[in-house]
Amino acid sequence: MRRFKQYTIEQIEMFLSKYEFKRQIYEIHFHHTWKPTKQDYLQAEDKEKIILGMWKYHTDVRGFSDIAQHFTVAPDGTIWDGRDLEKNPASIYGRNNGAISIEHIGNFDEEKLEGVQLEASIRLIVAIIKNIKNKQDRVPILVFHREYSDKTCPGLLVDKGEILKLINERLNYSIPFKDVTSDMWSYEYIKRAAELGLIKGDGNGNFKPKDYLTREQGVVLIMRLYDLLKEAD
Repeated sequence: MRRFKQYTIEQIEMFLSKYEFKRQIYEIHFHHTWKPTKQDYLQAEDKEKIILGMWKYHTDVRGFSDIAQHFTVAPDGTIWDGRDLEKNPASIYGRNNGAISIEHIGNFDEEKLEGVQLEASIRLIVAIIKNIKNKQDRVPILVFHREYSDKTCPGLLVDKGEILKLINERLNYSIPFKDVTSDMWSYEYIKRAAELGLIKGDGNGNFKPKDYLTREQGVVLIMRLYDLLKEAD
């Protein structure tokens, strides 16, 4: 049976300060699980079973050779290991070569990436960037999954500009900003609608803001708005 190990962010930082990649790294990919949620993880007695569940899904259902990601950032601020760092991830179609993939446990269309989990994520990304800058003389770019997919991943409540600001505050140089989704004129309205609970994707973590609205979706939207207005009375 495949096993996974849990580390503190300090242990990961120490490891990455000494590690030397044999492959070239150009991108860091940022994901959320959607399922399991933060509550799923926090309520689980055996935390490793959560990671094993992802591994089984990735290998048995998706047909991957191993778990898709290299690191998984848990809600308690710890980091779980994953795929061999010398192997490309199963992360973003067409962009896996030369990438490091980071998964964050949570559904950040509805939950918030915050506290010790956010802090661990920022420190992990900074540690990877410093490693590549020092050993490969380049600054890898940060890529949100939604930039190259119709998914909301890593969640509509995660703002790439805010993440990059936190990262760049800890570096002597800046990594470039690019987020295709946030360039849409309607993005701020989409984000606010998600925060209010009016939209939640299609049940599989997908959200296609440019698609036509079906009657079924229209009714759901109206009823969610109605419920919110009743709560405000």
